[in-house]
Amino acid sequence: GTQDLRISSIVLSCDGILLTRNLQDFEKVPGLKIQNWSI
Repeated sequence: GTQDLRISSIVLSCDGILLTRNLQDFEKVPGLKIQNWSI
């Protein structure tokens, strides 16, 4: 959704890594570095 895009753009602009359990939505964003934080 809109909030996912906002979060993605912030992480990309900082060249950061997104820590999330929501891999399904964030994997669609090209160039976004994601780390799975599922337990």
